[in-house]
Amino acid sequence: MLERYNEGIIATSACGLGLLSQALRGNSYAGDPDKVLSRYLEIFGERFYLELSTYGEVWQHDLNQKLEAMAEDNSIGVVYANDAHYAYPGQYQLHETVLCMQYQQKVSQLTEAHHLPDLYIMGEDEVEKALSSHLGWSTVNDAIENSDAIADKCNVTFPGRKLHVPVFIPGSK
Repeated sequence: MLERYNEGIIATSACGLGLLSQALRGNSYAGDPDKVLSRYLEIFGERFYLELSTYGEVWQHDLNQKLEAMAEDNSIGVVYANDAHYAYPGQYQLHETVLCMQYQQKVSQLTEAHHLPDLYIMGEDEVEKALSSHLGWSTVNDAIENSDAIADKCNVTFPGRKLHVPVFIPGSK
């Protein structure tokens, strides 16, 4: 399907749950990382980027380093991704509370957090700091520059300024 409809699409390797990331992390169901990468490159060519995430877990840092090496070995562009579950750092506790409701847990009974508190929309300086803790400076710089370049290539407009949010009326079916 990706091959058939790839025209005009800029693709990334996705987060830690993406096929390439899973292959790099040793998930046998994901296949050989080099074969997965080769297939993406066949489909997207230079419109394919390896995605480096700002997520602060050790496994993410290890994955980012593998992706950095893969990018260097194969002359592939990198781009950063900032996984954002909420907008501001101050919303972390609210996010954890919502997750507790979703999982039918009590906040007071949590033994460990669902996530690290770094899942907010980061500024460029925060992205630099998060990635440069374990990646080379040139990789971090390329990831930021490529993010800007991708944004410049995108041209999306939504009709009007209408808010597209569903409205729920109590008691209606």
